[in-house]
Amino acid sequence: MIVSEITLYNTLKLKLGEREAQVVVEGIKGAAKEEFDNRKGTLATKEDLAKMETRMIKWMFLFVLGLFFSLTTVIFAMFNLYLKH
Repeated sequence: MIVSEITLYNTLKLKLGEREAQVVVEGIKGAAKEEFDNRKGTLATKEDLAKMETRMIKWMFLFVLGLFFSLTTVIFAMFNLYLKH
């Protein structure tokens, strides 16, 4: 048992008795394991996170590059209009 299980067991043991506390702790442990197994497919691994980070950096760079060219174009157009008047 891990520390949290031991703490729960000791707390329940005072109220329910040894056998009942053991049954409750094992039931909670089994339910938690089953829930984890059910959701394991949707959890991200370190590799998934690394790939996502790489894609995000690439798209951020492209966005900033596009923003720079758009802003440069607007400033150039405004400058041309200013010079024509």
